[in-house]
Amino acid sequence: MYLYTFIKSLHLLGMIAGFGGVVFTAVVAARSLKDEQLFKMSPKIISIFSFIIWGGLILLVVTGVFLEEFWELRGVELEKGSTALMVKKAIVLLIAFHGFYVNLYLARKMKALAAKDTPFQDPGFRKFKILGMISTSTSLILWSGAIILGIWVSANLML
Repeated sequence: MYLYTFIKSLHLLGMIAGFGGVVFTAVVAARSLKDEQLFKMSPKIISIFSFIIWGGLILLVVTGVFLEEFWELRGVELEKGSTALMVKKAIVLLIAFHGFYVNLYLARKMKALAAKDTPFQDPGFRKFKILGMISTSTSLILWSGAIILGIWVSANLML
């Protein structure tokens, strides 16, 4: 039972790191779109939190696999076809794909804009701002959905 508690604690740590990083990054991103000085510093800040978010996601996936195995060894039917569990796994995949998009496209675009003397006057800034707001909202929605479904699946296991 100690192993389960340890893995569950690591799972919660991954959730805190991942979702906390997403929320913090969303706040920094939103504020940086109004403050040019913060915008110029934000690529460094966001890259640190991107690393934390990826670490949290990897920790969640690894510990999630162990938790699923733990319940199966205990003889609890996880109902592999459970809709909530399948949707949660699909959302986690979407989080990963969205993370690749953010890191490979938006983060590079932000670095390029932040390196300019007047990034807010750049012709590409408006498009970046719209894509950034959509991306931030998408990330918050996906992480929130995965957490809510995770709590729901966990609560059903405890019944």
